[in-house]
Amino acid sequence: MRYLLVTILLVVTSCGVFEPRDPEEPTKGNSSFVPPTTYSIVIQNLVQAIAEKNTDNYISCFVSSSDMPDYIFVPSGEILATYPDMTSYWNIGEEKRYFTTEIASLSETAAPSLSLSELNYESLSPDSISFTSDYSLKVPTPTTSINAEYKGKLQFIVIKNKLNGLWFVYYWKDISIENFESWSSLKAKS
Repeated sequence: MRYLLVTILLVVTSCGVFEPRDPEEPTKGNSSFVPPTTYSIVIQNLVQAIAEKNTDNYISCFVSSSDMPDYIFVPSGEILATYPDMTSYWNIGEEKRYFTTEIASLSETAAPSLSLSELNYESLSPDSISFTSDYSLKVPTPTTSINAEYKGKLQFIVIKNKLNGLWFVYYWKDISIENFESWSSLKAKS
């Protein structure tokens, strides 16, 4: 009994176990990912994931679920002419490898940026949208302070997962424009 009383007395008076402590600061991430409950949020998430160099958020914009069709990427014409089998092997794993490789080549402070213009959404069905846009992708080069710029037009087919109601890019076609390298050329270099 004496030991029990001494133990209780020591616990209560010495270590402050029962006193409230200061809350910890929340962890600060660099993610602005929003659950893609609309097709336009998918596009916003993609732009943000690139700017934030966030591979997980980038890949989350694309179909990668077994209950949905496989992701398809169709490179621009000049890249398809050089790499005719690129469409057959480019899948979600290749998309992740490309983006991870690209991000790893950048310094901690360098960030790519994607600008979209001439946005056009066209409903294909209640669960699918065709999105087309001109793009300008600026990527800092590791050896100089100059940004490499890739320009072209893209077409996405964005579809809705009927099980969870979220939207994903299912199909991506890249179209080059004169006098600029396309996004496909950046992917082919990775």
